[in-house]
Amino acid sequence: MLRLFTLIGLVIATQGCRKEVDTQEKAALVAAMDFTMCGGCGGWVVKVDNATYRAELPPQFTKPDTPVWLRYKKDESREPKKAGNWITILSIRERLP
Repeated sequence: MLRLFTLIGLVIATQGCRKEVDTQEKAALVAAMDFTMCGGCGGWVVKVDNATYRAELPPQFTKPDTPVWLRYKKDESREPKKAGNWITILSIRERLP
């Protein structure tokens, strides 16, 4: 009986500490360069689902209207440039049309 309670306790403890991480790739579109900050250093406009974000991209993806697959997270930094719909790209790859 003690083994059963110990086993149940271990299962609950390991499942309770687990964080869910969204690792699915999202279909996105690199729309255009964002000129709102210092004429071209504002990153790129990236459309994911029905939302529009800004992000810094690797050079091979810096072409307007480029379809991509990406994983990202919301940029929570306090820098003035980052304030407002910035994302950090975790992975990105070409999406064939």
